[in-house]
Amino acid sequence: MKLVKANDTHLTELMGWFEDEAQLVMWSGPGFRYPYDVVTFKQDLKLTTLPSFSLLSPQGALLAFGQYYLRENRCHLGRLVVNPALFFTAIATRRFTGIWPILLARESLSLRPLSGKPCP
Repeated sequence: MKLVKANDTHLTELMGWFEDEAQLVMWSGPGFRYPYDVVTFKQDLKLTTLPSFSLLSPQGALLAFGQYYLRENRCHLGRLVVNPALFFTAIATRRFTGIWPILLARESLSLRPLSGKPCP
């Protein structure tokens, strides 16, 4: 597995993972436009301000996507999604739970208790 910054190819595939507006809103939260196109999808993801990553298989297939951001002086993981073709497989569970330690290590971040310091 390889964690990389999300690119246009990943986002185009990601756009196809949501069958309807209800699924999109459940994942994205409020304020995400539907129907969307490449331009609005990228704008609503706030790619210029939120670190966005894709988890790829060794063959380069998109397995998962996620972002992180600071809110209330804490690091939050958001918009986590696993490729729906893999979602109900045991391997997806292992891959999905493995994405964030990889991300945090790569970005030199650490999660700390609420009483500790936030991530940078």
